[in-house]
Amino acid sequence: MDLKKLEEIPKSYLKEILGSLSKLEKLKKIPFFTGIHFKDAERDLSRKIEGYKKVERDAKRVWKIVELSRDENRPQCLDYINGIFEDFVKLSGDRLTGEDRSIVAGLGKINGKTVAVIGHNKGKDIKQRLEYNFGMSTPQGYRKSQRIMRLADRFGFPIVTFIDTPGAYPALEAEDDGQASAIAKSILLMFEVKVPIIAILIGEGGSGGALALAV
Repeated sequence: MDLKKLEEIPKSYLKEILGSLSKLEKLKKIPFFTGIHFKDAERDLSRKIEGYKKVERDAKRVWKIVELSRDENRPQCLDYINGIFEDFVKLSGDRLTGEDRSIVAGLGKINGKTVAVIGHNKGKDIKQRLEYNFGMSTPQGYRKSQRIMRLADRFGFPIVTFIDTPGAYPALEAEDDGQASAIAKSILLMFEVKVPIIAILIGEGGSGGALALAV
């Protein structure tokens, strides 16, 4: 077998392949098997090697997509809002415990028609990212989203959402404040509203934090 084929195999699989090669070589040296051809076994091993190499290539391709979704130069939610909607009015607070700036929400117009807009915003420099919590939303953000969705449903405004988050904020205080419940209620509400919803993935779409705006 051409050992050069082993150069592209991920290290996590290399031990298994080398073990199989070692067993095959030991079998060849047993007198009882002298003269027996091991072409089928070598062919199966070659196929396994090619399979592992494909896994590695696919993993690299997928990771490049992940890196692209996290590119700090990508347009963010506020860029789309400012570029698409007219007379955008930002609405704040969940009317319960506070405000979460990682979710931008409000009303704007397209061709004179009012649209409800909700989206994750990460920030473009370290100061903004701290302000927007790197796009990781808290229960206040999801409850604010629900408030805007209900408002849109009541007045017949279509809803546009922009998704770009690594996931919901995973801190203990967020869990204590009902993070899972807030996400679940947002998902349920998106099924219940009667107005059209357009959900646009503009970057990352991690976990339930993304699903809360993506149904």
